Amino acid sequence: MNAVAEPHRPPSRDADTAARPVDCVLVCTVADSFTPTISGTTGIITWEYFQAARRAGQQPMVFARNQPAEPYPWPHKVLLDWPSVPTGKLGRFLMRAQRKATGWQHFRQGKFVAKLYSAIKSRGLQRLPIILQNDIEPAVYLRRKFPHATIIHHFQNQQECRPQFRKRVAGAGLIITAVSSFTARWIERYYGLPDHSVKTIFNGVDSARFFPAPQQQTAKPVVSFIGRTGIEKAPDMVLRAALIVAQRTRNFSVQIPCSNHTVRVEIDD
Repeated sequence: MNAVAEPHRPPSRDADTAARPVDCVLVCTVADSFTPTISGTTGIITWEYFQAARRAGQQPMVFARNQPAEPYPWPHKVLLDWPSVPTGKLGRFLMRAQRKATGWQHFRQGKFVAKLYSAIKSRGLQRLPIILQNDIEPAVYLRRKFPHATIIHHFQNQQECRPQFRKRVAGAGLIITAVSSFTARWIERYYGLPDHSVKTIFNGVDSARFFPAPQQQTAKPVVSFIGRTGIEKAPDMVLRAALIVAQRTRNFSVQIPCSNHTVRVEIDD
């Protein structure tokens, strides 16, 4: 296991927290990071979970994929390197075959999650609640490795997975929650879970940081779509609604400053 050592930092008001025991485990989505600069949506939500835990007096231990960016300055974290992925044609062909056979979503994801398991076990943290989001395969894997652990998986959207893991979710004994009642019912149907077994936990907002701007009566209203532009996010509905409103007034504008991709801004067909 390659855990990245923390860089030297000057003392801070959180320096004394390093000596205090942790009491919950937050696992970042394997495709995301725990950084203030390059994290995607789930990485940012993990940071907000962390903030909520701290406000409640909790000491979370965060496990995340190591990325080429400065992580959040929190002493209780473990950054794990992603295993090397072949770049040659034959190597990638074998990776696709392995992924198809094992059911993982990403190349070498199984190896990475095995490192995650070892990192948790070596620290004796399987006795604490382990919280994941949008990573059902790692949740199922950790349940098999930690049969007595409390493992909570939160769905942020209608996440599918390959049959090798899908068939194991219902019997895994996970605590499963979802961001909305619509998503909860979808997850129940897709994974064959009992009706109303998936509880809804709405995403919150820090009202001290996000609040309505002062009203400017002379400004033209701007309707803004913020989020990934995948089909399940329905950005087209915003445009359809704008056409309806435009039949009454055109004193507004619409902006969609987003993308369905990580490294380029464009809307899929």
